[in-house]
Amino acid sequence: MKWILIFFSINAFCCLYSQDTTRIISLPEIEVIEKKTTSNSALDFSPIITINNEQIQTIGAKQLSEVLIFSPGVNIQNQGGLGGMKTLFMRGMSSARNLILLDGIPLNSAQNGSFDLNNIDVSMIDNIEIIRGGASSIFGGSAIGGVVNIRKTDIPKEIIKINLSYGGYETGNSTGNEVVTNFTLNFPIAILLDNIFKDLIVVDYDKIDYKYGYVSFNINYIDSDGNYPFTFSQFGEGKRYYRENSDYNNLNASLTGRVNINGWTLTSRYIYSQTDKGIPGPILQGQVNNSNERLKEENHILFMNTNRSFNNNSILKISGGYKHNNLLYIGSNYDKNNSNFILNDWTINCIYNFNFLEIKNEALLTFTSSELTGDMLDIALDNKVNRIILAAGYRLEKDFLIDKNMLRFNLSGRFDKGFSKEETTNKSALTGNFGAIFKLKDIPLLLRTNISHNFRFPNFNEMYYRNYGTKNLLPEKSNNINIGAEYNILNKINISLDAFYLDIKDMIVAIPTSPVTWSARNISRAESIGTEFSAILIDNIKINKSISINNISVSYTLQQNLDKSTNTNTYNKQLTYIPNELGSAMISFKVFDFLIGGKLEYSSHRYYQADNSINSLLPSYTIADFFINAPIIEIYKNSINLRFDIKNIFDTQYFIINNYIMPGRQFRLSLGVIY
Repeated sequence: MKWILIFFSINAFCCLYSQDTTRIISLPEIEVIEKKTTSNSALDFSPIITINNEQIQTIGAKQLSEVLIFSPGVNIQNQGGLGGMKTLFMRGMSSARNLILLDGIPLNSAQNGSFDLNNIDVSMIDNIEIIRGGASSIFGGSAIGGVVNIRKTDIPKEIIKINLSYGGYETGNSTGNEVVTNFTLNFPIAILLDNIFKDLIVVDYDKIDYKYGYVSFNINYIDSDGNYPFTFSQFGEGKRYYRENSDYNNLNASLTGRVNINGWTLTSRYIYSQTDKGIPGPILQGQVNNSNERLKEENHILFMNTNRSFNNNSILKISGGYKHNNLLYIGSNYDKNNSNFILNDWTINCIYNFNFLEIKNEALLTFTSSELTGDMLDIALDNKVNRIILAAGYRLEKDFLIDKNMLRFNLSGRFDKGFSKEETTNKSALTGNFGAIFKLKDIPLLLRTNISHNFRFPNFNEMYYRNYGTKNLLPEKSNNINIGAEYNILNKINISLDAFYLDIKDMIVAIPTSPVTWSARNISRAESIGTEFSAILIDNIKINKSISINNISVSYTLQQNLDKSTNTNTYNKQLTYIPNELGSAMISFKVFDFLIGGKLEYSSHRYYQADNSINSLLPSYTIADFFINAPIIEIYKNSINLRFDIKNIFDTQYFIINNYIMPGRQFRLSLGVIY
C-alpha cells in the first residue's frame, strides 16, 4: 500500500512542477455530449454493446452478471444467490473461451481459464464493452466466443457517492437477508495541491473539475445469509426448503489515481477483494445435500498505464499489471480434503498507433508471466508450474470514400509463443483478422463483416492437475465469421442484426479414463451458428411534459451449438448448458422525477448431459423484475434517492445448473447519496 501512496504523491508533485510557479485555477463548466466510442477502433468491425455507468445504475445491478445479460449472445452460468459462482458464456463458448479484461488487462485465471464475475465490484465501473466474436489477433488467447472489456476511464461526475442496499426473500421463519454497502470518494488533485502548496497555487472551489487528475477511492461490502427458500418436488410431493451453507461475505476496495503531466496521462489502480463463502451442495431427489464445504479467496490487482499523443498522427500506450490470487478450498468435515492454490500473473503491453500514407498502423508487443503453486498439482512438479507468453502483432486500417459513402478495411495479425520448462513442447499460435465496414452517407445504415482465426492455450488445470491434466495438449483453434448491420432510427433507437458462424477444433474436454477418474484431451470439435438482434434507445423519447421514456433495451439470440466430434454418440448433439434461444429486455420511464421500469430475462431449454437424453432436460424460464426510484432530496447536483426492486416477481422456480436451484421472489430497498 505504501508504494501506491508514494506513486500518487510523485505524480502529484510532477504535475505541480510542470506548471507555472503561481497559478490561479478557474475552471469553467464544460458541456459534455456523449458519443459512441470504443477503446480500440478495431472493435468497430465486430458487433459490440457498450453499457455506461448511468445504464448500470438504471439496471440497479449489484453484481456484474446482472449487467451482461442485456447483450445478445450472452449466457451467465449461475449457481444461485449472491455468492453462487457466475461465469460468462458467449455464442455457446464456455467461460475459458471468453476473455474478461479490466482496462485491457486480462482477468482470466491461468489456472482454470475462467473468471468469477463476483470478483469485480460493479460500482467502480464506468462502462463495459461487450464484443461478440473472435478477437485473438487484438487481445490474445481465449478471445474465441467474445470479449468483455471493463473500463474505468471516465472523469468522475461526483465527489462522494454512497449506496446502501438491503434485500430479503419471502422466507417465513428464516432471515434470508442480504446487505450491500458501497462508498465512493473522488478527490480532484487540484484540491490536494492547493492544500499542500498554499502559497504556489490558488483554487477556485466553485468551479472545480478534474483537469489535473484525480484520486478515487471505492469500497464495496456484501453480506448475505444466502438461505433463500424454494419448493422442491420429493417423489411427487412439493416441499418447502431453505438453501443451506450458501452464506456469502465479500469485501472489495479500489484506489485509483490519474494525473496529466506535460502531455502524458498516467493512471494507476489497485484493487483488493476478499471472499469467504459456503459452497452449497446439490439438491437431489429424496434429499437436500447440506454441504459444509467453504471457499476463501483473496485477490490483489495492481496495474498502471500511460499514454502520450506526440502529434495528431501518433500515440504511445504502455500498460503493466500484476495479479495475485490465493484460493483456499476447505472440504467437508467428513473427508477433510482441503486444497490451496496461489497464482501470480505479470503483464506488460506496449501499443504504438501512427498514421502513414493515410493508413492507420498499430504495433503491439506483449509479455505475460504466470506462476501457480498448489498442493493438487502433478506430484512430479514439486507443487509449482510457470509459463511465459511473448506476443507481437500488427494492424492496418484504411478508410475510402466511394461516392461519399465510407468504406473501411481492417487487417491484423498476431503471433503468440509460450515457454515453460514443464511442457513437452512449447506452444505457439498465429492468428489473424479481416474486417470491413460500409457506411452509407444518406441512409443511417452500416454494414459490417469480420473474419478471424483465434486460439486458446490450455490452462494449468488441464495440463497439470493431479490425476486429470495432460501435458502435451495442443492449443484450441477457431475460425469465426460475422456479418451484420446497424440501422439508426431518427437518432433515437439503434437496431443491430448479426449472423455468425464459429468452428472450433482441438477442443479440450474431459473424458473418463476409469470409473472414478477423468482426463483432459484434445478430441472434440464444435460448431456454433446463429443470429443476434438488439435494439437500444440512444436518446430519451418525450411523451409529454411529465413523462418520457428513459431507457429501452431489447436483445434476442437464436443459436445452434453442436458437438461435431466424429465417431462419438454425442455427434450433432447440443452442447451442454447452452440454450438455443436467449432474450432480455428492459424499459424505464421518467414520470415527473420518478424512475419506473421493468426487466425481463428469457432462456429456452438446455441439456446437462452430452447425449441430450430427455432426462437431462432443463426447462425454459422467464424472469421478470420491477423497480422504482424516487428522489428524496435534490439540490443542485446533490441528491438522495430511494429505490425499491422486486426481483423475480412471479416467484419462478428454475435451474441454470442442474441440481442448483435459483432464488425465488426477492425484495431490495436501496438508499443512494450523491454529492
